Amino acid sequence: MKQIQLIPLLLIAACAAQKQQEEPQNTLSYLDQVVLPDIGFLPVVFQAEGAVEDMKLTWGLDPQFEAALLLIKEGNYQSASIQLNGLRSLFPESESLFGLHIFALIQAGDTEAAEKEAAHQPLLSTTCGSFSWALVLQKLGRHREALPRFLSCIEKVGEESSILWLAAESALASGHPARAIELLDKMVPEQGQSQKWELMRAEALQASGRNQEAYRSFRHLAEAEETNSQLWNEAGMSAFRAAAESSWIDGFEFAAECFSFAGRENPQEPRYAFNLGCALDWDSDFTGAEEAYLRALELNPVHMKAAGNLVELWTEQSRWLDARRLLEKMQAQSISPGDYEWVRQTIFKIDETMSRVKSINGS
Repeated sequence: MKQIQLIPLLLIAACAAQKQQEEPQNTLSYLDQVVLPDIGFLPVVFQAEGAVEDMKLTWGLDPQFEAALLLIKEGNYQSASIQLNGLRSLFPESESLFGLHIFALIQAGDTEAAEKEAAHQPLLSTTCGSFSWALVLQKLGRHREALPRFLSCIEKVGEESSILWLAAESALASGHPARAIELLDKMVPEQGQSQKWELMRAEALQASGRNQEAYRSFRHLAEAEETNSQLWNEAGMSAFRAAAESSWIDGFEFAAECFSFAGRENPQEPRYAFNLGCALDWDSDFTGAEEAYLRALELNPVHMKAAGNLVELWTEQSRWLDARRLLEKMQAQSISPGDYEWVRQTIFKIDETMSRVKSINGS
């Protein structure tokens, strides 16, 4: 009788055990139970899974965590760096804390302190540490060293616009304009940043020798900001180079137009007058070129390039006396020994030429 009663009890126990195994485990892990304050305003490396886990396991539970984040969010980086530095003594192994401390110092403008804090730290090998050290290197102008660190961060956290931008800056500054273009083309400019993005891309196009494309970009920017003489000048420089390096027939005309606009906005800048002279000279408008070179010399009496081009233009037109008078005028200016010697030799050559011409005409 007892054996008969045991059978249903065993079946009930077995079913209960089976049901328990089939039920999903709803118990949250320790890390899942830790809720951090909003960190969406931090650079993306500090929002990555590894950094968040590091925060939850270390300083994310400290009462000062939220206060430090609030200071960063408010842009009070100096106070934030002081508070983060204090927390680092409590959590020396935290990669997110280390990286954020260096980041706050950089944002506070204290590059020297950031470099001192970061140098030779083992945490530089972490994603957060590498990112912040790249910022330090960039601020120090060591772009060749910063670039691979930014690229490594991109590999780990994805092609996020802010890091792509930083990497593009260092790529361009370290002599890799093609890489800068590649990085810029992967990002979507944030609202209000499209002009800044187009400007860097135009600079990269110009640096990589893609001058016609650079001209179009600079011209587009200049037309949107008509009073910016520098943008007009850069558009002109790109058009001039494109025309000089290829068979772009209209390039010199476009260059002259841009240099004219630059001079219109800043009529006291001799560089724009000289550039206009060069564009007109190469476009065979010698009268216009002469006027522009003279304007450059009026604005800068020791503009040796303008004087040299004008002397060459006049000698090609057999205007020997005009060329000689200009050289005598330049000789009286305070010029470098090298320029003085060039003037002296050029006068000598002109005198020889005039003498031969006089001899031929006399005979």
